[in-house]
Amino acid sequence: MTAPFRSHRLVGYDRFTGRVVDEYVLPEERLPEAKRLAHVPDDDPDVTLCYSLGSAARDLAGFIGARIRPGCDYFLEGFAP
Repeated sequence: MTAPFRSHRLVGYDRFTGRVVDEYVLPEERLPEAKRLAHVPDDDPDVTLCYSLGSAARDLAGFIGARIRPGCDYFLEGFAP
C-alpha cells in the first residue's frame, strides 16, 4: 500500500514546453471543492492521480486566491511526504 498523500496542489504547465510555471498548495479544507471541480472518481479518495481542471482551474484558483496564467493547463495533483 502506498503512503497517503499529505498535500495537494494546483499545478500549471506551459502548453508549449510542458514545464511547471505555477504551483499552489491547496489548503486541505478546499480539497472537497477541488475534487468536485476535477471530477475525481470515488475510487481515488486521496487524489493519487493527476486530474485536468480545464476551465474549472479558474474556479479553483478563486477558492485559494491564486492567479492562473493564459496558455497554461492546470491540474489537481497529490504529493506524498
